[in-house]
Amino acid sequence: MVLVAAGSPLDWEESKAHLEWVKKAGIEQFIHFYKKMTSGTNTKWMEILRWGDELEGIIVEFDHENKKVRLVLEASEKLVELNQQGLGDIFTLEFGNFMIECVPQKPYKGLINHLNTVESNMRDRRAKLNKILKTNQYYLWYPTFPLLGCPDVTIPPTHASLESNGDHSMSVFISDEVIYPSHPRFRTLAKNIRKRRGSKVSINIPVFKDKFTPSPFIHPNVPRWDGSDAYQNCVEDHVHGDAMAFGMGSCALQITFQAQSADEACQLYDQLAVLTPIMMALSASTPIFNGFLIDDDSRWNIISQSVDDRTPQERSNSTDVDTGSNLSSAVPKSRYSSIDLYISEKNQRFNDLPVPINEPLKLHMQQQGIPENIANHVAHLFIRDPLAIYKEMVTGKAAEPDNYLLHTNHFENINSTNWQSMRFKLPPPDSNIGWRVEFRSLDVQATEFENAAFATFIVLLSRVILTYNLNLLMPMSKLEENFSNASKRNAVLDGKFWFVNSLNCEAMAV
Repeated sequence: MVLVAAGSPLDWEESKAHLEWVKKAGIEQFIHFYKKMTSGTNTKWMEILRWGDELEGIIVEFDHENKKVRLVLEASEKLVELNQQGLGDIFTLEFGNFMIECVPQKPYKGLINHLNTVESNMRDRRAKLNKILKTNQYYLWYPTFPLLGCPDVTIPPTHASLESNGDHSMSVFISDEVIYPSHPRFRTLAKNIRKRRGSKVSINIPVFKDKFTPSPFIHPNVPRWDGSDAYQNCVEDHVHGDAMAFGMGSCALQITFQAQSADEACQLYDQLAVLTPIMMALSASTPIFNGFLIDDDSRWNIISQSVDDRTPQERSNSTDVDTGSNLSSAVPKSRYSSIDLYISEKNQRFNDLPVPINEPLKLHMQQQGIPENIANHVAHLFIRDPLAIYKEMVTGKAAEPDNYLLHTNHFENINSTNWQSMRFKLPPPDSNIGWRVEFRSLDVQATEFENAAFATFIVLLSRVILTYNLNLLMPMSKLEENFSNASKRNAVLDGKFWFVNSLNCEAMAV
């Protein structure tokens, strides 16, 4: 689910003056709500499981006469129409103006009769959207449109050029006109990722080679109006992309569970994290990127590289880093990545990889009574800078503690742009929604049956883990190795994954 905030977005140079304040305000919000939601009557939420799915899809039009399929850039108009029909709580915006996300109107519960309605609920959502589309237009669940980045693939026609892209992505493949136009967040993210990084994003995915593939393969016909940046960033035997739209224009199936307490949310986060690479391999449905067959099967590496805002120093593991904030640390991975830390206190022994931490913010949280394991998790997320800051949120009364402590917007600004394989979610202010975790590694599937099967499997598995107190944990280094292997071609058939050889809660063997 996209975090949508209204206001006037600041560009990167303007944002720099507010980066540290937003981080500190976000931490104060976290401290305030963590304490509030773990004390008194807020320590335990509803006994009945509540959960939901998020399905991202694309709108396409079939041109049967010319045997072409094109992306339809009308999501903003369709969402207005859906809102007018009272369906705004089911359908919402996404990065691409050809994308719409849909969710259940109400959360599911854990009862069998609720599980049996998931497939029909998904079918009903798709039918509602298809009903307002034009002849030969369809709402499809497809992870990555195979020809995104190629010529003549949008309606209306678009063309990447300095005039259309100079302010935001600078992509030579995809016009910024494909970005959702009715909210400033998305163009701001594209622009500020490029500005913070100091260059365009650079996506290179191994090409699939058969006997007809040139060797070495160099991505052909790359325009050079961007000063040859894209051409120079091409890597031999890789398919190249240069825009956030390549990644954030892809679609996922995500599942969010409400937990009974913060401790249960931490347990679910840790245990389900072990399954994210295996489920990614099982759901992998992305064999084509920018018009070429690739040697990966999942969208994950495309997205990871498409939003990689790390500076050259951070990417080269330099310890002399100027991010615009006061942090000085190497950052090993993109902000779209697998998790780096287990959260539960009892699972800290499995965290065997060095992880950068925002130490001043961690110390402050601990001084305010936040447990070290929780402080570690949050302080790791807060090594990242906020990418979309709105003027109205950092000036005037909104910047006063009495006002911003009523919200979680500054915390979520960073939490929601750490696009990791699992996400740990605070209870929203002034609601009856509890602690939640989100499972995020699945490629969306083509049919309601497949998406419902994955969603209900994850839900049922979460219940088994909690009921029998199972322990799936392995050292984080092994989980990271699994994740690296999960997107490779035929990983689910040919790959090997580390897994525990005992589900005993006290065992530690892989």
